[in-house]
Amino acid sequence: MDDVEEHSRYVADTARLGAYAVALRAVIRPGDVVLDLGTGTGVLGLLAAQMGATRVYAVDEGRISNIAQAGARNNALGVMTVIRGHSTDLDLPELVDVVICDQAGPLGFAGNLVHSMHDAAERVLRPGGSAIPFALDLLVAPISDAALRLQLDGWLARPHGIDLSFGHAWAVHHVYARPAAAVSALATPTIGMTLATTEAAELLVDYTATITIATSGQLDALGCGWIAHLAPSVTMSNWPGRDDMIDREIAALPLDHGVEVRPGDEVKTRIRGRTGSDLLSWSVTVTRPDTTDPLHDRQYSTFLAAPLSQLDLAELT
Repeated sequence: MDDVEEHSRYVADTARLGAYAVALRAVIRPGDVVLDLGTGTGVLGLLAAQMGATRVYAVDEGRISNIAQAGARNNALGVMTVIRGHSTDLDLPELVDVVICDQAGPLGFAGNLVHSMHDAAERVLRPGGSAIPFALDLLVAPISDAALRLQLDGWLARPHGIDLSFGHAWAVHHVYARPAAAVSALATPTIGMTLATTEAAELLVDYTATITIATSGQLDALGCGWIAHLAPSVTMSNWPGRDDMIDREIAALPLDHGVEVRPGDEVKTRIRGRTGSDLLSWSVTVTRPDTTDPLHDRQYSTFLAAPLSQLDLAELT
């Protein structure tokens, strides 16, 4: 079912729409044909029409495309065609000059953005055409998140005397979407790597980072986010506190327990995954300059987040 609440947030996000409007105005030229992948309500396709696109193809496989249809009738003056279906099955009557896609989830690379953009670039984008966004900077920083820690520790609380501690072992290997207001960064985020959105259908995400703690607090998770490059000098980000921040959650990769840190401590991490996949692993090592043993040293993986039985494992092999 299409998430009305989610799309209502997207429509109300003036920072997001403003960034796309600036990017589309900079990129679209008279006569350009635009493809809007995962159009949702159609608002980005309508912006493209407003910025001078001759034709806009707006594609979405969900029922939310009915909203896009209504928007096309009311606003696009016959310029925008809404197509119900998946973009990889798309057979357009012509090549396009610009491809838009806004399917970057909290991590940036785990959703359909890279796969869909690459497929469009291979099949329907003219040589020299533009992709919006054309690149993603993947961000990581140590964060404090009291609400997430309370949620995780709930498994250990023995509610009504019931032992649910076994669930904690699953919960700490899960990726959590966290709103900006819930997290506090303990250091400036580092760019782990940059992804070109049209480079390949499936990319290996594998980067390391060493981050020095700047603010005392409890380290609860690694915060992961992104900066999307929509056009030269036009960006938007889900990272809290940035000038180009939009209304979208970051991802929290938790530690199994909170670690008290202070300025000068170092957090070393390696994050590995693939574009379009929910499988992710992360390692976290926390050291203090005057201490021999690490404050924390553990590896995590979403593969361990599901309570698998022997039967489940047999079905996977």
